[in-house]
Amino acid sequence: SCGNDLEDPKPKIVVFASNNIMEAVNQYRLIRNLIQIQYSTYGYIRNVLNRFFLMNRSDRNFEYGIQRDQIGKDTLNHRTIMKYMINQHLSNLKKSQKKWFDPLILISRTERSINLNLGTFW
Repeated sequence: SCGNDLEDPKPKIVVFASNNIMEAVNQYRLIRNLIQIQYSTYGYIRNVLNRFFLMNRSDRNFEYGIQRDQIGKDTLNHRTIMKYMINQHLSNLKKSQKKWFDPLILISRTERSINLNLGTFW
């Protein structure tokens, strides 16, 4: 029965711990995938912004960050502001999810240390 004090508790504890680790690792992977989607969305927004600002420009060099006139400089400033706003948004998003990220970093380290320990045994 569950209340039997004579039972060896160690196997139970190991199973319980491994289940928790696997659950946490799965959550870590899920959130990591969500972060990747988030960043790919940011990349998409950046590409759209680039296309928008390059649309009426005949000077292709602008794509490589070469500004030769005031229009180029103004557009660069506008792009920089937009980029800053997007970065701020992502930064705030990360801060709001900090309570999720902290344990995930720990799990990531645990995963690595487990791998390292396994390496020492072989």
